[in-house]
Amino acid sequence: MSEHTGTSYEGIAAKYADTIDDKPMTVLYERPAFVSLWPNVHEKNVLDVGCGTGWCTEYLLNERATVTAFDFNEEFVKRTRERVGNSARVLQANLAEPLSFAKDAEFDCIVCSLVMHYIKAWQPVFIEFYRVLKPEGSLVFSTHHPFMDWQQFKTEDYFSVDLLEDEWDVGKVTFYRRPITVMSEDPMSLR
Repeated sequence: MSEHTGTSYEGIAAKYADTIDDKPMTVLYERPAFVSLWPNVHEKNVLDVGCGTGWCTEYLLNERATVTAFDFNEEFVKRTRERVGNSARVLQANLAEPLSFAKDAEFDCIVCSLVMHYIKAWQPVFIEFYRVLKPEGSLVFSTHHPFMDWQQFKTEDYFSVDLLEDEWDVGKVTFYRRPITVMSEDPMSLR
């Protein structure tokens, strides 16, 4: 399918997991904004894509959703399992590959918080999301804003897709920056 830069978390996943729940930008800004976009998930079957440390998985369970969660990183899968126990199905899987664990039209909702910028080609991923979502299902995702990254990293061409490396307080992370025009392409037109 597409390239995935989630491997950049290999050496920093534990440090990231130990600090993310205390980051003001995450706790006071990203998470409340992200959750505010969700449909009613009560008694719905929800896929948590890139579950990270399991915060969304736990929140969804508290809303009485049935949750399948997955992440590329083994440490994040472990942390999510520790956080929610056997209350959710938690798997290790690569978003850049077909979601072989999921049936057609299995989920009412897909939530994907700050994950898509680790994937080079979004179209195959969105086509796979379309496959596993019910016909009236919802996809809610958040990602980096391309203008902010373009300004911060001083890339030459705003309209290009660029692989960037950033130094965080827990280590280096690589991700893709893409313009809004690329983010909003119709993935179904590529079938």
